Amino acid sequence: YTCDMDGSHLERISFNQSDDFDPELLPDGRIVYTRWEHFGDMNRFPLFVTNPDGSGTFHQFGPHERNFFHSTVTPEGRLLADREVQRRTVGVDLNKKTLAAPT
Repeated sequence: YTCDMDGSHLERISFNQSDDFDPELLPDGRIVYTRWEHFGDMNRFPLFVTNPDGSGTFHQFGPHERNFFHSTVTPEGRLLADREVQRRTVGVDLNKKTLAAPT
């Protein structure tokens, strides 16, 4: 959802049947977030990006076997996220698509 600073003009910009969470503002003004998707018995959590008005929604990262959570942007503009690997969480630099040290 988006709204004015005073909470007025509430507008839904995501229409996923499950949850979209962990939004983070990117340096270019877009929003990156985790989307909970269901495929039968399988759940997956890829990263999506969208414009502030909800247009241009795009699947950014997240093959079927990978889940991404808690994305953040560093002061240098790099996008980092936690990735679940065999029920452990490790940091991922999504600009390089390499693993960081386990957290």
